[in-house]
Amino acid sequence: MPIVAVYSPGELNNAGGWGITAITQYVPNPWGTPQNPSSNVWIQCTPAFADFGGGNATDVGIGILEIYSVDNNGQVQHTQFGDTNDIQNNLSTSGEFGLPNRLFVSNFLSMTILLAGYNASVEGSVTLFLWG
Repeated sequence: MPIVAVYSPGELNNAGGWGITAITQYVPNPWGTPQNPSSNVWIQCTPAFADFGGGNATDVGIGILEIYSVDNNGQVQHTQFGDTNDIQNNLSTSGEFGLPNRLFVSNFLSMTILLAGYNASVEGSVTLFLWG
């Protein structure tokens, strides 16, 4: 399957840096239409910059928090990889950030990306690749 198109929403930036900071970004299917809302998409999350603040204990991560897609019967499916009710809970100070940062999704509808940091200023980006 070839890549048909590429899309990147705006960068995420926690702009803070001390303590636990976590922000999310909702990304709908940029190629969806009312007649065909889903697409086969490869998702790639990339940390663009991290400032670890002078030797303090730090941890950073960017990943896929949740995905909405359509199954083979036309039903909307929700896959959750982390805690959507307490987004700061997804980053532990022991370095265990368990969200996927790349994933292929058949019949992709939308997703939520999480950028989290502990004692660090972080920037990250997301790129979607449409597969044909």
